[in-house]
Amino acid sequence: MEYGDEKIIKLLNGYKSRVYGNIYDGYYIKEDLYRFALKEIFADKLYMYLPIRFIRCEEISYLNVENMDFFCMSESGKIQLALKNTNIDITESDLLESTLHNILEEAKKVNNSVEFMENGKIEIKDEDFVYWKDYKVSYGKKMLYVLLFVLELEKTMIYGKFTCGYEEAVLWKPIFISMLSTIEVREK
Repeated sequence: MEYGDEKIIKLLNGYKSRVYGNIYDGYYIKEDLYRFALKEIFADKLYMYLPIRFIRCEEISYLNVENMDFFCMSESGKIQLALKNTNIDITESDLLESTLHNILEEAKKVNNSVEFMENGKIEIKDEDFVYWKDYKVSYGKKMLYVLLFVLELEKTMIYGKFTCGYEEAVLWKPIFISMLSTIEVREK
């Protein structure tokens, strides 16, 4: 039998295992506060709220991101964000969604442990969307969580991915999706 004060203590300590907050005021992840700021991703064209603590890496050869145009990661290196301007011409938003599907199908061919989870679409500006899909995959002895996304920037496709350990995904996935909703495309 559980006593009333034990229930209260359990509730008070519950925040230590969850996420709460928002992108503008900061997220508490377990007991740790992550603040966010609007950061430039591509010179005067693409902006997104990113954790202030994340380290931007100019030259990196890590987890197959050497060909990415933008890469940042947590202090521990366990959580990463990478983006690439593919220079693939996009004339219709349907192409974005189908291209994302094709990328995931290729990932499944390379590693048959890929297990698809969810997908979504976030409107960032009038008729402009970010399409995302996530999956988990075996990477050596660990399970990774990957959230892939695509969007249009000046009629070309931007491809990005968030990566973290699968066990951290329950905490970071809602934050990743919140970050996607803050993307600003500033076309000249």
